[in-house]
Amino acid sequence: MYSARWVANGRRFSVPFYISSFAALLGVAFLSAPEGQFGLFGQLSQPEQTAQHIRTSSFANAASDSALPSTVRQQIADTSGTSASDADGLQSLSGDEPAEALSASYLDASRTDSLVKMLRDPTNPAVIVNKQNPIAAHGYVPQRLVNIQDYGVPCRGKNNQLVPEAAAALAQMYRAAQDNGAGFWLLSGFRTESVQDRLYQEALAEDGAKRSAKPRYSEHQTGFAADISTQAYLSVSFGTTPAGIWLAANAWRYGFILRYPQGGESVTGFEYEPWHFRYIGVASAARMHESGARTYEEFVGLPAAPQY
Repeated sequence: MYSARWVANGRRFSVPFYISSFAALLGVAFLSAPEGQFGLFGQLSQPEQTAQHIRTSSFANAASDSALPSTVRQQIADTSGTSASDADGLQSLSGDEPAEALSASYLDASRTDSLVKMLRDPTNPAVIVNKQNPIAAHGYVPQRLVNIQDYGVPCRGKNNQLVPEAAAALAQMYRAAQDNGAGFWLLSGFRTESVQDRLYQEALAEDGAKRSAKPRYSEHQTGFAADISTQAYLSVSFGTTPAGIWLAANAWRYGFILRYPQGGESVTGFEYEPWHFRYIGVASAARMHESGARTYEEFVGLPAAPQY
């Protein structure tokens, strides 16, 4: 059993952002990937259940989610550039509306440089953070952060903030999990670079930082990552709990992916973490689920990043 202190708070790796010409070519290939293959922009083969969820669980739709407090709904609307009343119209998509329409703001890239820009942008849900790709800006802090408790999600740690779209999606996922007897709470959301540095140094002194990321190499700094549990600490045993099992099977429906899956260590650079979920957007998560990609690196067509 790992130390609760550093297992609960430290981790993540990544290194200077690098996309080789080979990776860029892969990006082009994924732009035109045929149906059913990996690729952020490949055509999604949709079961009706997936399409229905995409239509009803988008970030914009959260602005009209009556289960959220009115102040939170307006905050979401302000962030998305959509008024709470206008958001109702976005819910009225016809059954034939393609899922891509809901994600055009960040998935409609026609050139490889657009793909690269998206994957490097820490404000974009598509951003990649791993051992080869740190957050470029030193001291980066998202412009908008919200307390997850305001969205009705319990939190047992000090790092209780996420960016609004991730918080809204987590709230929807939390309510669905509760309805299925798989309730959970947030243990850690956004972390500053300085907090990550402290955690990394503590972990380094304990075990060589096997489970801790260097500062700027943690997804938590983007505000899109959530450590979820049903205990006071994080453990691989969470993966066998009702919440862990339900999340592994259903998180994609709410825009989250299990970022460090079992067996993906050689690609992600991290050991299995059944508690670490990353928001990438509902449409992207649905595409990844349909593609069968095991890791986010494989999904966007980037090389493995097992080391700094």
